[in-house]
Amino acid sequence: GPQAWQARAKHAQRAMEPTPSPKGYRRYDSSAFWDGWYAQQEDTPVEWTAQPSSGVMDRVKKALAKLPASEDGAKPVVCELGCGNSSFTLMLRDLGFEVVGVDFSREVITANRLRHPTIRWECADALKLSDVFGASHFDCIIGKTLLDCFMTRRDAPTAIRTLLEQCRHVLKDHGMLVFLDKSSAYHTIGRGRAEQVCIGNGRSMTLHTLKAAAHKVGDDDDKGNVGANQWELRLPALGGHLTTRVTGGNGVLTIWTVDAVAVDTGLRSGDRLVGFDLKDGKGMQIGKPRELARLLKEAAGPLHVLAERPVPNTTAESGMQAPVERIKRVYSRRSSSQTDHLRRLQRARMLTSGSVPALKGAPDPRPKISEHTHAGAGLFL
Repeated sequence: GPQAWQARAKHAQRAMEPTPSPKGYRRYDSSAFWDGWYAQQEDTPVEWTAQPSSGVMDRVKKALAKLPASEDGAKPVVCELGCGNSSFTLMLRDLGFEVVGVDFSREVITANRLRHPTIRWECADALKLSDVFGASHFDCIIGKTLLDCFMTRRDAPTAIRTLLEQCRHVLKDHGMLVFLDKSSAYHTIGRGRAEQVCIGNGRSMTLHTLKAAAHKVGDDDDKGNVGANQWELRLPALGGHLTTRVTGGNGVLTIWTVDAVAVDTGLRSGDRLVGFDLKDGKGMQIGKPRELARLLKEAAGPLHVLAERPVPNTTAESGMQAPVERIKRVYSRRSSSQTDHLRRLQRARMLTSGSVPALKGAPDPRPKISEHTHAGAGLFL
C-alpha cells in the first residue's frame, strides 16, 4: 500500500545519502585521514600490495610503449595518481618517463619532495585535477590500488565517473589511463581492456588499460571502438549461478542468464566468453565453447576466461543507434529484481550528481542488453 511505498522511498533516499563514518573507521576519501596515517609512517615506504615484480613492470612498460613518440623527442609525461610514498613512482621514472607524483595528502607530498627532490610532486585531489593541471597536460595517467580505494566509497559509481572525467580533461587526445588494482572495476567503468597479472607468491592484480576518446559519444556506443571490449577474468566456481548458450558458428559462449552471485564477478546477460586458460602451459584457448561450458559447470575452483562485451555501433549518416542483438531475458524473478534495482539505483546516483548528461530526444523503444550506465562511457575506449 501507500505506506509501504513511502517506506521504500525513504530507504532509497537514505541509501543515496553519505553517512558519517564511525570513530576509527578508515576513510580513504579523506585527506585528513591520510595525513595522519602517513605522519605515523615517517620515512618507511609503504606498498599496499607486494612490490611490483619485474613481470608487472614489463606489462606496464609494454602498455605505455603504445604511446606515440613526441615530435620534439621529449619524454612522455606520466602522472602517478595517488602515489603515496611507495616506490612505484621511482620505478616508472627508471623506465625512462618524465613522472609527476600526485596525491591529495599534503603530508606525503611534502615528505616526497624532501626525499626525492629531482621528481615533481604535486598535491591535488583526484576528483579536482583540473584545479591544478591544464587540459591535455599528461600523456598517461597511472594509478596503483587507486580504484581499490574508490570502490570502498558509498558513492563509488559517481566518484569513479568524476575521476574519469578529470583524467580525460588533463590527458592528451592520444593519452592513456592505466589502473593496477587488486580487484577489477570493469563492471563499473565498462571500457578498455582488463587482464590479470601475477605479482608473485600466487597472487595477481588487474591491469586495466583505457585509451582516451577523441570525441564525445553516446552512453552505450563508442565510435572507433567497433566490435567489443575484452578483458581477462578469474571466475570462481559459479555452478548454477549462470546459464550459457553456444552461439552457432562463431565459437563463443554467450551468457544467457545471471543471478546476483554471477553479477558480482562483473558478468552480465549478453556478455560472451571467448576462451579459457587452464594454466597448463597451453595459454588462452579460443574457439572451444562447448568445452568451456563443461568447465563452467564442473569446475570446483577458479577458472581464467577471456570475456567480451559487445559495443553497439552508430550509423554515421543518421546518428541513430544500429540494431543490437536481441537477448531473451529469462532471469529468475529474484535475480532480475535485484539486478535491475541495483542498476537503477546506480544510475539514479549518477544522474542526481549531474555527472551523466541527460538523454536527448525520445527514448529508443528497442530493447538493450542492460540499463547500466558505465562510468567510462563517452570518455575512454
